[in-house]
Amino acid sequence: MEYVYTAMLLHSAGTEVNAKSVEKVLKAAGVKAEKSRA
Repeated sequence: MEYVYTAMLLHSAGTEVNAKSVEKVLKAAGVKAEKSRA
């Protein structure tokens, strides 16, 4: 579910939703990103 919220956050901020930006947000939130899901 954290990936869905991350994508929504990035979209609402006007940031491109890609693997790198998803990993950054998840890391900042203290969540370990799985490479296969990012």
